[in-house]
This record gives sequence, structure tokens and C-alpha cells, in this order.
Amino acid sequence: MSEEACGAQGGEPAAEQAEGTQEASAAQVDLEAELRQEIALKEKYLAGWQRAQADLENLKKRVAREQAEIRAVVVEAFVKNMLPALDSLERATKHARSSGADDSTTQGLGLVMNKFLECLEREGITPISASGEPYDPMRHEAILRVPTAEVEEGTVLDEVQRGYASKDRVIRPALVTVACRPTAEPEEAAYGAGGDQEPDGRGQPGNGDAGAGE
Repeated sequence: MSEEACGAQGGEPAAEQAEGTQEASAAQVDLEAELRQEIALKEKYLAGWQRAQADLENLKKRVAREQAEIRAVVVEAFVKNMLPALDSLERATKHARSSGADDSTTQGLGLVMNKFLECLEREGITPISASGEPYDPMRHEAILRVPTAEVEEGTVLDEVQRGYASKDRVIRPALVTVACRPTAEPEEAAYGAGGDQEPDGRGQPGNGDAGAGE
């Protein structure tokens, strides 16, 4: 066999191998491109699902918050309508204690009063602290200012009507009396019309000129 024939037979497998390598490389490139597309599509769907999940959680929280606010408004409206009856019960309890009513009546009124307060507390409504506290215009309403030096100015002296609050929101401010500084006593009036004459021994303004003329 001639050298040319051998060279021809040896070149055909090399060409086929090179062509197969190129096809494999092209197929690998196509697969990598498809893989990148699939990954991008997956990330797109994942981001969309995460946004939808976050929106759903925000919606649940907003609905729960709105429901809580609506419930709080309804409860507060009911409590406002009930407070006059509660005030009457409190006055009756105080009157029974101060008037020397029998123990059974006083204890019965006190139990009913405590039941009312417990019911309000379960709904997050509590009485506003007043007596002895510093005056707070957001929680107290002053109906009288009492001059006194026994306590600091601006201290609540007495609670006329109890106030109630729901957490940080005031349902009804407490009606209170508040301490203020005593007014200064007026200076003593000057003696006589001139104001510069001193009294004589009889308690009357003296007149030095009259004695000199005699």
C-alpha cells in the first residue's frame, strides 16, 4: 500500500473526531445556556412567591390590627355608656361606708363594684391614678385649684370623679382638684392719709406743729 493511501485512511478518523468534538462543545454550550435560563426562571418565580408571601403576611397583620382597633372602639363606646351607672354604684358604696350602714350592705356593694372593675380590667381598661399624683392635663381635668402650702404646686389633692383609660388612650379624664401656691397676704394699710405719720400715745396720728404753737 502506498504512503498516500495510508495518509488518506489516517486522516478520515482525525477529521471525524474533530467534528464530533465541535458538536459536543456546541451541545454543551446549548445545555449551559438552557441551564442559565432555567435558573433565571426559577429565581424569578421564587422572588414572585416570596413577594406574594410577604404581601399575605402584611395583609394578615393589617386585618388583625384593624379588627383589634374596631373591637377597642366598640368596647370603649360601651364603657362610656356604662360609666354613669358605675359612678352611681361607687357613690352608693362610699355613702354606705360613711353612713354606718350594716356590713352586709357595704360588703355587697363593694363586691359588685369590684366585679365591674375586674370586667373592665379584662378588656384592658383601668382607673386613672389621681390623688397624690402630679397633675397631668392628658389624663386629669382640673375643676378647682386649691391654695395650699402642704404639698407641691400641681399636685392632685382630691378625685371628684374617677377617670378611665384603655392602655395609652384616655376614655374619660379624672375630674380633680389641684394644689396651687397660696396668694401673698396684702400689706398693712399705711396710718393716716399721708402714710408717713406715726401714731401718738393714744393711737392717733401725732401733730408736732400743734404742740409747738401752744
